[in-house]
Amino acid sequence: TDLVKAQVVLDTIVAMFSEYCAQPFLIESVEVSNPNDKVHPTRVYPTLEYRKEVVSRKKVNGIVGADLESTKIASLLGKMSLNSSVLQDAGESIEVTIPPTRHDVLHACDIYEDVAIAYGYNNLTKTIPKLMTIGQQLPLNKLSDQLREQIAQSGFTEALSFSLCSKDDISTKLCNPQAINEAVKISNPRP
Repeated sequence: TDLVKAQVVLDTIVAMFSEYCAQPFLIESVEVSNPNDKVHPTRVYPTLEYRKEVVSRKKVNGIVGADLESTKIASLLGKMSLNSSVLQDAGESIEVTIPPTRHDVLHACDIYEDVAIAYGYNNLTKTIPKLMTIGQQLPLNKLSDQLREQIAQSGFTEALSFSLCSKDDISTKLCNPQAINEAVKISNPRP
């Protein structure tokens, strides 16, 4: 189980259910001890962390394709459960508070998307793209597909296995340094 995803689910469920408790929004935390985790032997759950992101009005309007005032952008973000306020820099920046229930907001581009959704896609003016582009497959992918097809036609069967991974994946990323000793090492790995 991925710890980050489990934490996201826990935060979301706790935040949503806490609204319907006898004392709304009263949440007790739990301290979890893990002696095998050398970096964080104890953690407190749920975290329910709020994040702040600052976006500029000019950038929002440029990406969304509208000419909105900062106060209107803040109002639209409020509709999307993102509390926001206009900063005192001539109204050109908006500070957005991302609650623990909105783990889908990872970057500023997600905020721009929420502005477009709240404003309404049908309200945006339709424009022709400034550049003419033609979508096509990358040459390496095309060659790989052609090679796979020829090999399959010759009677071979392709098997994609994700069982091979690096030492770093096994020990560091899985927070299990002992597993490095149990891992099978390939004597002649390809670079």
